[in-house]
Amino acid sequence: DAFLLANHGVTTVGRTLEEALFRMETVEHGARILLVARQLGRVNELPSPSVAALRLARAELRGRR
Repeated sequence: DAFLLANHGVTTVGRTLEEALFRMETVEHGARILLVARQLGRVNELPSPSVAALRLARAELRGRR
């Protein structure tokens, strides 16, 4: 739902303008977190199985699978 375009920035989509705006703000918040984390030291990425488990948990909380 968010696209990072090289040399052009970010584009987000949603069912409504408000949803697209929320997604843009989410991307920006994540970028700020990543910037500060890198300034503080090494950033450790989650392994793929952990990311998959988080996505599954999010889908279950939203009531879809």
